[in-house]
Parts: sequence; C-alpha cells; structure tokens
Amino acid sequence: MKRSLCWHIVLSCFFGLTINHGGHGISNSPLNYNGSKRTGCPSSTNQNNQPTNRFDSSVVLRQLRSEMVRMTSVQDKPLDGYIITSDDDHQSGSVSPHDMRREFLTGFYGSAGEAVVTTNKAALWTDGRYHIQADQQLDCNWILMKHGCTGIPTITDWLKNEFSNQSEARIGADPTLISAHTWKIWEKELEESSVKLIAVPTNLIDLIWQVGRPKNNTYAAYPLDNDFAGKPWQEKVHQVRLEMELIAVDALVITALDEIAWLLNIRGWDLPNTPVLKSYTVITQGSIYLYGDRQKILRSVNIHLKTDGCFHADCVKLKNYGDIWNDLRTMSQTWSKVWLPSYCGYTQGVSQRIFMSIPMDKRVAKPSPIIELRAVKNDVEIKGMRNAHLRDAVAMCDFFAYMEKQLEYKNAEWNEMQVARVVNEFRLEMDYNQGISFPTIAGYGEHAALPHYEPNERTNAIIELNSTLVIDSGGQYLDGTTDVTRTLHFGEPTKEQKEAYTRVLIGSIQLASLVFPNDLTTNQLDILARSPLWSVGNDYMHGTGHGIGHFLSVHELPCLYLDATLDNTVMKCIKNYLLKLRQFKSVKNDGNNTIVYLDPQKVEKFDDIHEEDRNIISKFTTHIGKTTLTLNYNHWKPDQIFKAIFSNEKDLPSSFTKVGHIVHLNLRESQLPYKKLIGQVYLDKIPQTQTVVNKLNNIETKFRYFEMEILAGSDNTITTVKENNCSFTFDFAKVYWNSRLTTEHANLLKFMNKDDVLYDVFAGVGPFAIPASRKGVNVLANDLNPESFKWLQSNALANKTKSVKCFNKDGRDFLNTDVREHILSRRRSNASGVEHIAMNLPAIAHEFLDVFHNWMNDDEINQLCKNPPLIHLYCFVKVSKTEDPKPAAQSLVESSLGCKLTTDSLNTIHYVRNVAPNKEMMRVSFYLTENMMKFTEPKTMGKNKKISKTKNVFKVPTKASTFKAKTQNKNNITKKNNKNNTKKKSQDKIKAIDQQLITLRSKVSSGKIANKSEKKSSKDQTKTEPILKTNSQPKMNPDIMQRLKI
Repeated sequence: MKRSLCWHIVLSCFFGLTINHGGHGISNSPLNYNGSKRTGCPSSTNQNNQPTNRFDSSVVLRQLRSEMVRMTSVQDKPLDGYIITSDDDHQSGSVSPHDMRREFLTGFYGSAGEAVVTTNKAALWTDGRYHIQADQQLDCNWILMKHGCTGIPTITDWLKNEFSNQSEARIGADPTLISAHTWKIWEKELEESSVKLIAVPTNLIDLIWQVGRPKNNTYAAYPLDNDFAGKPWQEKVHQVRLEMELIAVDALVITALDEIAWLLNIRGWDLPNTPVLKSYTVITQGSIYLYGDRQKILRSVNIHLKTDGCFHADCVKLKNYGDIWNDLRTMSQTWSKVWLPSYCGYTQGVSQRIFMSIPMDKRVAKPSPIIELRAVKNDVEIKGMRNAHLRDAVAMCDFFAYMEKQLEYKNAEWNEMQVARVVNEFRLEMDYNQGISFPTIAGYGEHAALPHYEPNERTNAIIELNSTLVIDSGGQYLDGTTDVTRTLHFGEPTKEQKEAYTRVLIGSIQLASLVFPNDLTTNQLDILARSPLWSVGNDYMHGTGHGIGHFLSVHELPCLYLDATLDNTVMKCIKNYLLKLRQFKSVKNDGNNTIVYLDPQKVEKFDDIHEEDRNIISKFTTHIGKTTLTLNYNHWKPDQIFKAIFSNEKDLPSSFTKVGHIVHLNLRESQLPYKKLIGQVYLDKIPQTQTVVNKLNNIETKFRYFEMEILAGSDNTITTVKENNCSFTFDFAKVYWNSRLTTEHANLLKFMNKDDVLYDVFAGVGPFAIPASRKGVNVLANDLNPESFKWLQSNALANKTKSVKCFNKDGRDFLNTDVREHILSRRRSNASGVEHIAMNLPAIAHEFLDVFHNWMNDDEINQLCKNPPLIHLYCFVKVSKTEDPKPAAQSLVESSLGCKLTTDSLNTIHYVRNVAPNKEMMRVSFYLTENMMKFTEPKTMGKNKKISKTKNVFKVPTKASTFKAKTQNKNNITKKNNKNNTKKKSQDKIKAIDQQLITLRSKVSSGKIANKSEKKSSKDQTKTEPILKTNSQPKMNPDIMQRLKI
C-alpha cells in the first residue's frame, strides 16, 4: 500500500487527543486525597506491570526527610512537610539541569509539576500534558495527583486534610523558587487551617544533591546586533522609564530572563535551548543595574552596554549576581515605590524572596511593562520571524521527504531517537540557525498521546506503519524562534484517527479564517478551535496555541486586547509631560474628574503638546487649567537635593551603607564642607534611620575599626543587624562590620556541613561563626578586639548557638595553640567532617600564613594530610579594569606560603567585591598540604649570611624557597636593623613598605631579580646574563632593604 505524507496537522501545538465521553460540567464528587490509580503499585490490580523507566526515590526521600527534621534552625522546630517546585530563581519554566531539583527527587521529567513531601507521604501534582508520563516515571513511593481530573484536591486542600488532626503543621518552601503570586495564594488558602507556610532560605534539595549534580554552564553572553533586534536597547529602556513615570515608581525590578535579554539586546545560553543570560536587572530613572556572572560578560557586551565609567542614565552598571539581595535592601530605603512584576500568563512575576526584600508599603505589584512593549514587534522583528519560519519550513519539508524515501524505498528501520536527531540536523543546516528551541519530541504510537514526551534509551520505539508519529520541534535563529507540530502516518490511518485529525483541521481552519472585532477575547476564539471536537465528545488537555519569542523563549505571552478607558488613552499621550515629584501623585481623581498635573517647564499651553498626542487628547479636552502647588522639602529626593548643592555631578554623594538604624557614609574631601547637611538629608529621607555617621580614616588600628563622627541624629552606635537568619548586636563605633559582605558570608557557609569544624581566626562579632553553628558546624571563633569578643559571646548566646567557643587572642597565638591542638585531638579520635580555617582580614591575612611552616611534626603532618584542612583566606589585590584579579590573588598567597598552589591543593578563587578603583577583594580557598607545612629555611647567601625569620616579615622564595638578592654593591650586605629605629617608624610608612614588598615578592618569585655577585665556579658552566643589569636596576627603598636584611 502506498504510504502518504498528506496527514500533517496544520496548526502548531496540537497533540494527541484525550477522549472524554463523560461530557463537561462542574463535578460535586468528594475529593480523592489518595490520588489517581497507579500502574503496578499496591493500589493497582496488576502490581507486576512496573514501567521500565521508573526511578527509585527511596534513598533521596529518606535523605530529604532527615533534613526536614534537622531544620531546627528555623524557629527551633522541625518541618512537617516540604514543597518542591519546578522553577529556578527566575521562575523560568524551562530550567537548566543544575536547577532540576524536582526531577532529581522524583525521577519525573515533565516541565511542570509540584511535589510535596511529608514525614510519611510524598505526592506530585501535574497537569493533563503529563498524566501518562508521570505515572510511568514515578515509583510507588509517590501519590500521583492528576490536576484537572474529577475529585483531585489542590496542594493546599491536601495539606489541610493531611494535618487536620494536628494543632500546627509547618510546611517549608524555598521563597527564591516560588513566585510571590503562588505564595500569596497558598498562604490565603491555608489561612484558616493549622498549616503554616514557612520560608526556608536554605534549599533542602541542594543539601542532599551533592553527587552527580550538573554544573552551571560557562557560555559567554553576547550582544544581539540591531540588524536583528530592530531597535537599540537604549530606546527600549526609555520606553520602560516612561511606563514607570506613568504609575509614579522609582524603580523596576526585572527577574524574567527573556525580558532582560529583550530589553538589553543581549543573549546567552544559561537555559537549555533558550538564549538568555542568568541575571537580574534594576532600572531607575537615573541608573541601570545588571546583576550577573562577570566571567560570562566579555568585552563585546561591556562595549555594547557601555559599562566602563558608567556615570549617566544610558549605560549599565555591572554587579555580581548575588549582590541583588543586599542592594535591594539598601537601595529600597531611598525609593518611595518599587514596581515588582506580578503574574501574567507565562510570566510568573518576581519570586517571594524578591517580594519580601522590598518593604510592604513600597511595593507596586503589576505585570511587567516589558510584556506589552515586547508583544508589539517592530518591522525588523516581523520580517525576521517570517524569514525564520520560512527557512524552518524548508528544513522540515526536506526532512519529511528524506524520511519517506528511507522508509518507502530503502526499507530502513527508524526509531524515535533517530527521528529527533535527524530533524535537528536538518535544521542546523539553515542560515542563522543557533540550535533547537526545545528538546525535539518524536512520539510514535501510544507515545504520540504524551504532549511533552521525550524519547530515551528505555522508551525508544520503532517507527512502523500502523500508527501515528508526532513530531513537535523548533529552532532558534538569529532572526526568530520557531515551534511546529506535525502528525505523520506512513501506512493507512484508522477511521477514528482520520476523524480526529479532520476535526482538528476543521477547528484550525475556522480559527485561521475568522475575521473578528478587536474586543474579542482569546477564550472566545478558543471555542472555534475546540467546537468540532466537542460536538463528538472529544477534547485536548492543553492550550490551543501560544505566543512565540524573537530569538528568545519558545513560549511568550500572547498580546491580549484590554478595554481602553479615557484615562488610559489620554495618559499614553501625555506621560512625557507629567510633573514628577517625590510624595506627589501627578494623576488624581476627585470622584468626578481625573486631574493630571503637567510639568510647567514642558507645557504652558495646549499647543506645547506634540501634534500627534494633541490630536488624540483633543477628542476629550483642549483645556489646560492652572493651579498653584505648594512644594516643600518632602517632595524632593536626596539626589535632587544634592544636585542643588553641588555644581559638579561627580561630587554628588552617591552611596551609603545601612547598618541597622545607622547610615554609614564615606565622604570625599569636596563633600566635607556640607557634611552636616548631607547627614541631615539622609536622616530625613532614609526610612528607619536614627543615626548618620561619616568614616574619618582607614582601618589602621589593630582592632580593625575606623574612627567616625556623627553627622546627624542620636549618638547611639549600638545597633542590631539581621543577616542569614541570625541577629547581630554590636557597637558599630568599636567593632568591624561590613553589610556589603552579606552575600559572601552566605557563600562561605555553603562550604560547610553538619559535623564540620570552623576555626574563625578573625571572627569579629560572628557573621561567619554564628550562622555556621546554627547549621550544625562546630565553631572556634577568635578576635583580638575585646569589644568584638564581648559582642561575639553575646550574639552566640542571643542566637541560641550551642557549638561556638569564643577566644580573645592574637591570630598567631590562636592558630599555634588552640587550632593546632583541636585539630590534633580530632585526628586522635578519628572525628568526621572537614576542618575550615577562615582568615577574613584581607589587608594582612596572608602575612599569617607562615604560621603553618613547620606547624606540626612529620607524623602529625602525615595524619593531617589524609583529610587536610581547607583554608579560606581573604585578600586585597590591585588590578586594572580589564585584568582578571584571580592570578594576582593566587600569586599573593603563593608568595606568602613559599610554594605553588597546585590543582590538587587549590579549591577555588572567588571574587568577593570591588573595594575601590582597581582594588578587588578576593577569597582563595585551598587545602593545607605537606609542602606548605614542611617549610625549608632559606639557604645562606653571600658570606654565610642568612635571612632572619621574624613575625609577619616576608620571606622571599624562589624555586626551592630560597632567594639571592641582587644589590648595586656586590658584597655590601647591611647589618641587622636596629629594633629601636623600627619602632619609631610611623604606621603609614610601614604600610607603604609592605605594599612595595608585595611587588618585590612577585618579581623575586618569578625570577626577575638575580644575584649578580654569584660567581660561576666551573669553566663548563654556561654563562648566564642576569635578567636585570646593574645599570638598569631600580633603586630600592632603604627601609625595604633593612626589613629584607639586604
């Protein structure tokens, strides 16, 4: 029988049909809390019929429940349940393999579904697209809730029933991975029950998913040329700012990755098959902030976004990805209103964690303005999308012809995986193709009824002649994204298949040929597509269609028509002319009329409005009245006040740090004459501020705090800060605290697990030590400052930590005695866990590394190296803007250790933050090895002279930890420096010397300074020229020469 390719479904995104002979309507059936019947499970009649592709979840469920019990750090009570969603930090829908937490736990790989695990049950909810797939992939540990079927309870209904006999049930969830919209619904539905939703900042799946977890990719971002985008990103930002003015907000927080990519005309590959960069964006009227992985943002993107020297509104300030949390808490204090995008179609809106970061009275929850702006495609986008679909159609037609030829004339045997692979290959040959837009779905026979089925080795079916083959696939092109579904039959379809196919085709034709008014809703249109199926009791359990992106997401929000009102029509025309002031609404309604206040500097009479806008407004009014407004200090923002004071924009106060009730400034010299005024402005304008202080000097005291002066408010410097679910109280005038290290404090905690040990050498008031203790880590915390020691003890008690032992010692003494003895004691008792040594004194911490030279004897070293301690050392390095700071940080540590950090000993080098122009704070994490501890003293040089070893004095190493210093006079080696003279040196001069020492160390370590006085004793030795000749040798600071004993 001749095979035919005529059986193609015409409309994209139609899949297999679900026959519903029971009709439609609302059911009053009781809820089934035990879920749907499972194939091959105890509730099934055939328990031996286990699907081959099921995942055994017993181990991971046991591990998760163990973590739920251990969550006593959350209000001192364990969790009764835990919710796991399908989303990532950006509610992306499609997530990277690294973020597939629900898949890891359940073995179910559908794109949608929520799991709930209690102490004795596990349930998963998913929609009609995945009912069959979920039953096949979930093992019998799971209750399957087929959302949309009669009698299936919602998550909240199930939880209320499950804990109906319990006075209180605590259900945890990660607020970063759940939208504020969903969180609010769940909280509302649980309001009258005993079930309480608990925000758990530490993701419990992350704690148990340690082995085999895919890493985040390292693909670089890149700019999308205007030839494809059709509009510069600056114009798009301008449109967004106009929308912000319309509702009088100071800032917009954008978390949806496709919205950021569209707005800034950048692309990346941080999601599978979707060209986006994992990032956040914050827009104000004066700034644009992009939070992302700096390693992925190359020079081309920096040029595109004008990031270098960004001091104006139309450039982008780059920030580290994790800085968003601290910045939102800080910057929101200066904002009156913040636009937080809410749920709208495929866009879930911001996460609950973002939502909680903004004070309640400042939140404006409203769908993102980018949804509507992006929906209106420009001419270049429209042309590109058409061309992309044409090229894609050519690829599909070529594939259909090729496959038919293979089956009909060559009798080749094809399977589902082969179909998916070859379809992708045909697409990749097309111009501008950048890959596929989602994993190709090739489902034959019963697999064709699974809307999002993806073939694998265990389910790979052979393509035969007696059933249908559904191919759902798409491509990413520089000028567009495609998504097309076609149903093929290579034999003779059955009567039922023909009828189902024909009725879908009729619905597609009805929809495509309809002429409709602009106020028709999409629900009304959907009836046309489904009515031919409804008439015979059939339907499909998924949407009819969806919007599609322009080289972006394969699912994009459709452009919906909204009823226009007089206000909306007028406002779109006059938004550029509005009067914008702090604590002032430019649009007011008095009950009868809408009053719009215009900026008198832009509009004095009706003719001042642009002609196009004027023509629309004139349909409603041509009258512009005048009124007198009394404006005062309350109407102005801090930056507006400062602009009136400083003539030079570079002199404007631009940043501050909030420490509890204290605003901390670091004013420049040009700002000092106005310091009291600046302090008063911040006191008045920053909410919850009681004190404003200014830093007077750098941190130069041995107790690591700076002198400050109070500019405004009370003189109370004892404050309380909440960080990482802990509360820290301290006297800010007498201890060191940096709120900008909040993210780093959390980052270091990720290294530690229960039963580990943390030795915090410079602990301060406990930002590392106390959260680590609450995580189950045993902590020995030390600080030299008596005030820090006092508050460290107080904070440990206040946070109910039981495993923090506090010390008030010099760092060297602490390492040489308490740390050393504690580690040896652990070795003698074969204690488990990793030992972490934190050294957060970035200015000089590296100078303490010589403590580890000959720290232990040979036997002790051998014991130690079986499970070596992990040292986390913080340091400052100076590099240019374009220079990677990591090599400089590694070199600094190697110089101080006297040996190289190998791939085995080096754990990570992490960028912490920018401290000043060309000055970066880094963390170098490395294991303490035998080479570091078996330190060899430098050999003699010259005439039996040695380099003396003193505390914190650099020992210059070369290949064998020795060096030969070259001087202008061959034999002139100076004597030991007089101690009394050294004591008289000022602190500033010593610091300058240390900086020059660092430079000298790197030169000596790399062999750039050789000893010219060294003679070649053998004739056969090859003569070697010194790298630095005598006449070009730089003059050395005599103080450095003294400290080096040259």
